[in-house]
Amino acid sequence: MTDFLVILTGGAAPPPAASSGGSGLVITEDLIQITFLALLLVGVVVAAVLYVANVLDFPWRRAMSNTDRQAVLNGLMITGIAVLVGIYTLIEPGRLTSAADRQSEQSTHRGMLLYSQQCIGCHGIQGRGGPVPLDARKGDSAFAPPLAGRPDLRPKSKEEMALKTDFLRKVIERGRANTSMPSWSITEGGALNSQDIENLVDFIQRGEFADVPKVLGAENLAKAAATAVASGASLGSEGGPGKALFLSKGCAACHTIQGVSAGTVGPVLSKFGAAPQIAGVLANSKENVVKWILDPPSVKPGTAMPKLATLTADDADKLADYLESLK
Repeated sequence: MTDFLVILTGGAAPPPAASSGGSGLVITEDLIQITFLALLLVGVVVAAVLYVANVLDFPWRRAMSNTDRQAVLNGLMITGIAVLVGIYTLIEPGRLTSAADRQSEQSTHRGMLLYSQQCIGCHGIQGRGGPVPLDARKGDSAFAPPLAGRPDLRPKSKEEMALKTDFLRKVIERGRANTSMPSWSITEGGALNSQDIENLVDFIQRGEFADVPKVLGAENLAKAAATAVASGASLGSEGGPGKALFLSKGCAACHTIQGVSAGTVGPVLSKFGAAPQIAGVLANSKENVVKWILDPPSVKPGTAMPKLATLTADDADKLADYLESLK
């Protein structure tokens, strides 16, 4: 029945049936469309009966003048049309919204497939960023930024969302000067057409990066990880939430951790957990690491390490766990 309705109405296939909640009647788009068609058919039948009755010599026909019969027929037809238009007016906004939601879901899924094929080598399987593979490095950037857990890429207002969508589209199309981000658009010599790029943008702004390993499968996941290690990148998710924070909060831009980041401004942190002191002023303990991360200038005035306003105490605790594990 669904396929018949799609052909008849010229619309997209309706989504799976959704319950209205409770144990009563389940209202679905299929049910509404079937009701609409049923009323349309009833109207056609009634019109046909009235037409036949008008042609044949029924007893009740002789009791009415031609003008009366025509008035009744016109009234019924107008009423039927009004009912059908009213029903259509009620269901059309919901149908359009449902179709838009399905289209967005499909685009996001296609974007995830493209991400798993084209982007994980630099941005990581779960979008946490990492070192760019050696053979892809260009310009001053050896670190690909994280894309997951970025509220700035998924703003709540429609206006800001539209601006970020346009920004991401242009970055993917044209790349970024003096970085390892290449141009991906076919018009710029890349491998992606305009629809592919729209799908990727939808995934980055609406998708779940945690689902990427499911798309890859165990065999492809192992191959991707092996390739990453061989080329100097890091795709793994070891390190837990502390590693994710290290990558997403900008720490990787300044600090090097072997196989994770390649910053050159601050000290190397690859063996941080084995160091006796923090910044030469504090004994190396988790409590002191948290204290240092939350407000470096208060611990060591004049340090180049800034105080990050967006870092919470919980963030610092997770970062400390991660750094202390590096030995």
